[in-house]
Amino acid sequence: MHPSPGPNNNPNTNNQINQANNGSSIYANNGGRQNINIHQGPRRRVWTWYVLAGLLLLDVGFFVYGQSAYTAESGNSGDLSRALIFFALFVATVALVRVCVRDLFGRR
Repeated sequence: MHPSPGPNNNPNTNNQINQANNGSSIYANNGGRQNINIHQGPRRRVWTWYVLAGLLLLDVGFFVYGQSAYTAESGNSGDLSRALIFFALFVATVALVRVCVRDLFGRR
């Protein structure tokens, strides 16, 4: 019997291994031993790449808008709010880039 899955087990936890012997109940093994080994690779997070592309476009667009609307006046000109919105978008983009890089190299 195999040990239950956990963090200290073999890193190839996406493998499925079925073994049948004579007289067992896994289909027919024609009088011999039957081994089935199926390797399933890690699933990719495709949606993160689409969201990252959208966020990068939004970052560039908002950066251009913020630069064109800059007034350099103190007070209630809206420069600070535009800068804070761009900074929040930038932080979200960096976090999503980190997720995509981890997905690219197979770490979750």
